[in-house]
Amino acid sequence: MSKIRIFNFLFLLFIVSLFSSCGNGENNHAKGYDAGRNGSEKDQFLYSWDKSYKRGYDEGEVSHTFYFTGCGDVQAGKVPDFDLKDNPDYMDGYKECRR
Repeated sequence: MSKIRIFNFLFLLFIVSLFSSCGNGENNHAKGYDAGRNGSEKDQFLYSWDKSYKRGYDEGEVSHTFYFTGCGDVQAGKVPDFDLKDNPDYMDGYKECRR
């Protein structure tokens, strides 16, 4: 094979691999969000290399924190925090732990 054919083959391989990973971003964001929201251990590889997974996991961790803050307020016998009443994760935790 000539050098040009090898280069073309490698370039085509690179382009195909680049586009094959593009469609996974939304799915990895959801996977990261679910892991963070459930308090699961993060996938270190995806967290390091996939921006979408990392953003989803970080957002899920914040949701997890607000959820358990609401739950903790119920257990402490407090009324809902006025500043957090508009936060859906806080209110979900508050309502579910009140039951």
